[in-house]
Amino acid sequence: MNFLSIESATNSPSIALYSSGLCIDSCFLKKNSSELPGKVKEIISNNDFEINNLDCIAITIGPGSYTGIRVGLSLAQGLAYSLNIPLIPVNTMDVLYSIAFSENNIDKIVGFPAYNDKLLHCIPSTDNGIYELELSDINLFNGKTIYGFGLSRYKDIINYKKIKFSAESIGKYSIDNYESLYCKDIGSIAPIYLDELLISSE
Repeated sequence: MNFLSIESATNSPSIALYSSGLCIDSCFLKKNSSELPGKVKEIISNNDFEINNLDCIAITIGPGSYTGIRVGLSLAQGLAYSLNIPLIPVNTMDVLYSIAFSENNIDKIVGFPAYNDKLLHCIPSTDNGIYELELSDINLFNGKTIYGFGLSRYKDIINYKKIKFSAESIGKYSIDNYESLYCKDIGSIAPIYLDELLISSE
């Protein structure tokens, strides 16, 4: 499967290009999501890849940065429409949850920062990968280990375990969950916003 993976839900957007199911190139944007269109052209050109050979596009739909999600999803939808290919809409927390719980440790706390020193985090509800989201004050986790990203400013409160979150990890998740995620009705894909969500760069 050949596809483009776009991660724009954080303040460190990234792009990855996959060919035959393998990541052949990836890059982080130096500034913000406004660079996405140019970087997409650049990564395709640098790898002598024919854009018409793309089978689909994976894109984060949130929760996360309002502007980043909006820019990334609009770009992905535009490309998918023009190429007549499906999108793979990926939930930010689903990927974090999948990475953190790959060792089947259901006691882990997984999350990332929201507004007013709040933590958006997962609460496992079953043992089959289903979870509920909760928004809690970060101070309630004093001394606890939290897996996620964007939490470096709380290192004096929590034991922060950073999860590598990028377009490449979005791509790997998309491959593993393609059958359940891919969507041909591109216009039906809606972003997942959390009011005033703040995703900090590390």
